[in-house]
Amino acid sequence: MMKKIVLIVVILVFAAFSFSEIRAGIVASKNAAASPETSVAVVPDEPAAETEQAAEPEKSGMTEEVQKAFIMDRYDSWAAPWQNGTEDWYYTFTDLDHNGRLELITASLQGSGLFTYADVWEMNEDFSDLVPCTDNLGEGGSYPDIITQSLSCFYNAAEGRYYYLFDDLTRSGMAENYAAKVALCLHGGEVELTTICSKHEAYTDPESDPLVTYRGESGNEISLEQYEKAVADWAVGMEMSDFELEWTAVRRD
Repeated sequence: MMKKIVLIVVILVFAAFSFSEIRAGIVASKNAAASPETSVAVVPDEPAAETEQAAEPEKSGMTEEVQKAFIMDRYDSWAAPWQNGTEDWYYTFTDLDHNGRLELITASLQGSGLFTYADVWEMNEDFSDLVPCTDNLGEGGSYPDIITQSLSCFYNAAEGRYYYLFDDLTRSGMAENYAAKVALCLHGGEVELTTICSKHEAYTDPESDPLVTYRGESGNEISLEQYEKAVADWAVGMEMSDFELEWTAVRRD
């Protein structure tokens, strides 16, 4: 009987001791989780490989005012082609391709034929120079009537390009008149001019109505109805907005 009592006491003491150890372990685990100071950082033997390259810092561009001052400091270089002429000429600052780099346009309306001649420059990518733009005009070709203040801008989201719509009115003596709608787009340093539609009037007799011919973008002859809706058809899917050019006149005395 005595042996059974001793055995029961030993079992109870062992159980109490085990329970105390388990409880102490649980409390220690809770305290370790609650205290950030007890966390252990594992340092690998080899440095971890970088998963991404550091992004290159963006180029810091010039403000429009600083760009204008930069361009005006070089007035003699871009004004030189116009200084020896006899016609008034104009210049304007703009950003036709919306890339943050200003363009300078110089232009003049000349002769009885009402032809507009122009030069276009753009600030280069690092804003260190003003460089000339090319165009798709052939030799002797003229610009549309770009010396105007208010015009329409069409944005083609699929192409990421901006188009500006100008009229083009010219004449040959008193017998012929020419009118066109021309879209101008600056892309990659090139001025692209596209004639959307045109109208040609030829007078064979001052007393009679002129012979009128309408043509589409590809040069094919079209009807008056097609001519009148040619711009709307061309601009389908584009976003239209108003745009302004502020011209400065250089007068000839």
